[in-house]
Amino acid sequence: MTGEDARSRSTTSQSARSRPGRREFVAALALELIAAFVVVLNSAVLWADVVIDPTVSVPPWVSDELRGQAVAPAARALGLVGVAGVVALAGTRRIGRRVVGAVLALTGVGIVLASLFWSAETSWLPFGEPAVLRETGWSWVSVVAGAVVAVCGVWAVVRGDHWPTMGSRYERPARSSRSSGDAWSAFDRGEDPTQ
Repeated sequence: MTGEDARSRSTTSQSARSRPGRREFVAALALELIAAFVVVLNSAVLWADVVIDPTVSVPPWVSDELRGQAVAPAARALGLVGVAGVVALAGTRRIGRRVVGAVLALTGVGIVLASLFWSAETSWLPFGEPAVLRETGWSWVSVVAGAVVAVCGVWAVVRGDHWPTMGSRYERPARSSRSSGDAWSAFDRGEDPTQ
């Protein structure tokens, strides 16, 4: 076996080992992005109808439509944080990725809580009258999507070290030990100080 064959086998084995990490990374980013977009888009749909109680003497019965962004604005805002977290996961490594993962996990928990307990808040009730709230069930879509965001955040905390990172071409080159005076002296001698 030649040295070239050994190098190609080691390169092949390294790429085979990195494929599961790459697939896992892409799966986590895709799930995170889809779930966060679902939360953001779901905030525009009708979450409930409010109908003034017909026993009250307000003719005709007043109805109001409640969209997710009106009753749970925190869910939409946290969904946007989740979308930004996808970019942050892709651009960080090691400790930074764990921090972003922890933030995403907390973001997912916040989405779940905002989507679950939105009906406990009554400031959006019209006229302060007794009313009947008829939920459409769309808030549960945000609950599930928020749980997916939280799971992806925990996934990044636990497995983020095994995921690929951006190439070193995006990093700032290391500073040389030469002082700026040495560079000017080399330039005066006609040498290229960058080499």
